[in-house]
Amino acid sequence: MVKHEELAPDAAYYDDGGVRYRGFQLDGEMHGQWEFLRKDGSVMRSGRFERGKQVGVWKTFDRAGKVVKETDFSIADPQSSLPASLWPVMRSRARCRIPYDGRSTRSAAS
Repeated sequence: MVKHEELAPDAAYYDDGGVRYRGFQLDGEMHGQWEFLRKDGSVMRSGRFERGKQVGVWKTFDRAGKVVKETDFSIADPQSSLPASLWPVMRSRARCRIPYDGRSTRSAAS
């Protein structure tokens, strides 16, 4: 039986009612275009998810909307056993390898 997949809008809000983030869920996972905003309403970071994994180029913006950083999640290191979300970190640390035990790096408050 084929599962019917449907995108569902997802958003969270700051206490003052401003949007904290917005995007879509597919089968309970982040999927498609997402934006994360500051309390002042400016976009802090934007990019795409594919079934819960960051893909493509993610952009980080300053408060004026200028791109200050781009992280490319599509460039994989085939020699690495690290999760894709850590590849950009590893590439930015000149040949430094950090052991990864497989646990999430997110804090409980995230």
